[in-house]
Amino acid sequence: MPPPFKKMTFREARALLNSLCLMLDGKPASTNKNASEKPNPDGAEESWWIENDKTLPPFDSSRCRAYLRAYAEIAGPVFYGSGIPLERGLLHPDRGVMKAMLLAECVTLGVAKRGLFELTEKGRDLIAGIDIPSNPT
Repeated sequence: MPPPFKKMTFREARALLNSLCLMLDGKPASTNKNASEKPNPDGAEESWWIENDKTLPPFDSSRCRAYLRAYAEIAGPVFYGSGIPLERGLLHPDRGVMKAMLLAECVTLGVAKRGLFELTEKGRDLIAGIDIPSNPT
């Protein structure tokens, strides 16, 4: 029998996100500096992500690829738009990154189950070959 799934701590998740950003983009992660205690119920709705009117990074930028790869490593290919559960607290997906991913059809939201982001084949291809740093800092 496989061992039970162990959720990452916020510190582990943040270190992974940060090291992927540094490795691919040369800059540390700019979001998710603290664990959240509450889910974002608006994050379950695609309209909330799409209505974000801030400037978006290109979906295939190194920054977006780093974030998406981190989320897939932390939670798997399907994760909550309202927040990724960690050992204690939640990691909220970055709104600009996820809007870019939705518009580029790298992820879907709510197709398989309400509130869940799911990587598409395009999304899986986008992050394929990105290795996880052995010692995230």
